[in-house]
Amino acid sequence: MRLFQFLNNLALLIVPSLATPVHSATLTPSNPAFFSVADGFPPPDSPPLLPFLNASDVSWHPGANKTLTGHPNRLMGTIAYAPDILVPLAGRFSTYFNGNEDGQIPFLSPEELVSVTARTATRLQCEYVFSNAIHQLLIFPRNYLDPDSGFRKDQWTREQISLAVRMPAQDIVSGGGPWTARQRMLLRIVDEQVDLNHKSALETMHEALAVLGDGGEGVILGSGDVVEVLSLFGLFSTYCSISNSMRVEVETDYTVAEIILHQLLEGVKPNTAS
Repeated sequence: MRLFQFLNNLALLIVPSLATPVHSATLTPSNPAFFSVADGFPPPDSPPLLPFLNASDVSWHPGANKTLTGHPNRLMGTIAYAPDILVPLAGRFSTYFNGNEDGQIPFLSPEELVSVTARTATRLQCEYVFSNAIHQLLIFPRNYLDPDSGFRKDQWTREQISLAVRMPAQDIVSGGGPWTARQRMLLRIVDEQVDLNHKSALETMHEALAVLGDGGEGVILGSGDVVEVLSLFGLFSTYCSISNSMRVEVETDYTVAEIILHQLLEGVKPNTAS
C-alpha cells in the first residue's frame, strides 16, 4: 500500500497534469498549487528586479494610492515606481472591463477581452499576464467557446483552455480549435500584430471591416471591435513588456481578481477604492 502511494505521488510529480484540477466559481482564496501546472513558459532567470509597492508606499500620490488600493497586485505594484504612468495605464484597464464613467460597456465581451489578453501573453511569452488571463477564463460561468464544440466551460480544465489559447496561428486561421468565427478573427488580429510588427495585413482588415452593415448574419466584427482589439493588444503588450523585463513574479493569490471579475459578470461595476 505504501509502495503504491509512493509511486502515485511520484507520477504526479513527473506528470502534473494527472492531478485533479483545483478550480471553482466560488469566491474563495486561490490555491497556489493550482498554478503549478507547467504552461510551457521558460523558468525565471532572475528574482524580481524591484519589490512591488503597496498602497501605503505611495500614500503621497493620491491617484497611485487609489489605484493600488483597488488593484493590489505585483504588476501594478511594480508600475507604481512611475506613479504618473500607473494611473493612466490602470485607467485604460478599468475602461475595458468596467466601462467608462457613463457606464458604457466596451464593444468586446468579457470573455473576448480575456481571450485576447491570453493570446497576447501567449505570443509575447509573458507568464504573468497569461496566468491571470487563464485563471479568469476558468471562472466564467457560461460558455465562452463555440457551443457547437459540445464543451461547456465547466467541462474544461486549465490545461485544455491553455492548449486552446496557445494553438499555432495557422491552425487558428485554418479552422482548428473550438473558436467561433468572431473569436477566430480576434485572435488572428493579435497574431498578426506580433508577426507583422504591429501591423495587421490589409486582407485581414478588409475581412474584418467588410462584414459591417445591417448587423445581420455574417457580422463578425464592427469598426469599434477592430479598434478596441488593436488598442487592447497595445495595452497588454505594455503590461507584458514591463512584466517580462522587470521579472515580475507570477501571482499566487488571485482573490482580488476573482472578486472584480465576478462583479463584472453580475453587471455590478466594482468599487474597490477605499
